[in-house]
Amino acid sequence: RVGRFVSQGGRIGLLVYFVEMASRFILNAAARAPRVAKQAVKPTVPKRLEPLVKFPNLFANAAYGYWIATEISRAKRRILRKFYRRLEEPETYDGIIDFLIYITASIIVLDASHFDLRGLVRSLVAVGGLSSLVVGLALKEPVSQLLQGALMMASNKFHRNETIRLGDGTQGKVVDIGLLETTIMGGDDITVKIPHGKMTGQKFSNISRMQRSQAKFDLRFSLEDMGQIEEIQDVIRQEIQNNCPKLVTDGSRPFQVRWTELEKDAIVVSIDTHHYVTPSSNAYWDAREAVLVAISKAMDRMKVALKHPLKVNSL
Repeated sequence: RVGRFVSQGGRIGLLVYFVEMASRFILNAAARAPRVAKQAVKPTVPKRLEPLVKFPNLFANAAYGYWIATEISRAKRRILRKFYRRLEEPETYDGIIDFLIYITASIIVLDASHFDLRGLVRSLVAVGGLSSLVVGLALKEPVSQLLQGALMMASNKFHRNETIRLGDGTQGKVVDIGLLETTIMGGDDITVKIPHGKMTGQKFSNISRMQRSQAKFDLRFSLEDMGQIEEIQDVIRQEIQNNCPKLVTDGSRPFQVRWTELEKDAIVVSIDTHHYVTPSSNAYWDAREAVLVAISKAMDRMKVALKHPLKVNSL
């Protein structure tokens, strides 16, 4: 690392020296000295080339400033990865910190080059009127998105490759968290880019961090089965317990097989199960299928059939 650092510094120094020599050559070639007998007079630089006098100093400050900012950025990245391994999005934090590093470096370079920052600010303030309004409106949205994104990532609500569900119904895997927007890929592989402002303004759930899920069904039996409906419920309950190893049965979440409605032509039995699996995952669909297989086995044991239509609900 030391050798690379010295090598880069040497190359930048050589480039700065070349720019300064080229500037001096151009100025000397274009300079005009008044013809005064027996008197040394300093050559004058054409007005159109006056900015070239300060250019070497500005270029040197910019080159060294960019180089130092890049080295600070690399060191910061190593520190993040070494001491903050629990962060699953170090590159996102890198982007925000890099933005601050390079903005700070730009200000320092301009100040070191004796650039009149106060005059620039006074000029911008003096412009006023419509131009200030246009600039303010143009910067309002990006700056707002940047700040809201930083706050959202600092809250550690979700990371890349986690599945989330937004309050507007959008659900999918987080494939990228940028400075201004988050990209979500749905189950149909279609990606949606959502500005951070819209995400922070609504409720959302991190499905990947949920440890339990629910499978709920409504079964309709014939009125002729009313006499054995309690036995049917007991058999369904037993089959579900035997067929679903991830079923929650400790009382922390409901496990119910109950007669809930009496219609004109049918008896409605509601089944509410909870499982130790992540919602919308492959394990969830396996658990849901296991419940349906258990219901089928129970109906075969009791020699009963469902009365259409069958209502199926899931949350």
